[in-house]
Amino acid sequence: MSDMDKTHSAHPSPRKYLMVASALVVLTGIEVGFSILKV
Repeated sequence: MSDMDKTHSAHPSPRKYLMVASALVVLTGIEVGFSILKV
């Protein structure tokens, strides 16, 4: 696991960035949805 993590950190793959970006978008959407529901 540690070796794979090192290789990924040294050479980040586009898929990783896409996954992180999509996760941030989903989390932001959920936060916005909850804020709208609260109001």
